[in-house]
Amino acid sequence: MNSDALFGLSILMSFIASGIVMKLYIWPRLRVMRRKDTLIPLVIPHTFRFVGLSFLIPGVVSPSLCRHSLSRLRMAI
Repeated sequence: MNSDALFGLSILMSFIASGIVMKLYIWPRLRVMRRKDTLIPLVIPHTFRFVGLSFLIPGVVSPSLCRHSLSRLRMAI
């Protein structure tokens, strides 16, 4: 199986798993909360995802950062 198909399958399965978790655990709890209070639990996980993925984009981190360190961080993500 080629890497593009594996990447697409990974995204699809992640979306399905997230939907199941949302439906079973998160949605029932959010339904009873006020709309304003539901934003924090919905936004916080995405902030950590953005910070972690920022190392993959050239120019986001300082150019003085050692390229070897960046390549190790990319492999860890």
